[in-house]
Amino acid sequence: MSLDPVPSTIESVVVRPDTACQMLDCGPTRLYQLLNEGQLDSFADGRRRYITTESIYRYIARRLTQAHKSPAGSTEKATAASVASPHRFNRAARKAARERCESTSDASAPARSARSSP
Repeated sequence: MSLDPVPSTIESVVVRPDTACQMLDCGPTRLYQLLNEGQLDSFADGRRRYITTESIYRYIARRLTQAHKSPAGSTEKATAASVASPHRFNRAARKAARERCESTSDASAPARSARSSP
């Protein structure tokens, strides 16, 4: 009686959240946001949460499709890294918002009038 050899590499059907974060190059907050939005499929087994790798691949494919449909004037190239890592773009958006806020706070400061004391 011979036994079939065990394959040396077995692709996981499900992964833990920390592995999913590595696959998507995102943090746990973004991962759970995707889960809450229904973008990724997951289930709990006891206290452990598992995320299906198929849903991760579908999410990346959807994002790539959306990126390819973006306007012709878009400067962002659709690559797996740029789609999977939204943090790079958030930094730029935060910086622009901070600059807008600083410029409006300077303009909205009350002008001091030159009053003479009675």
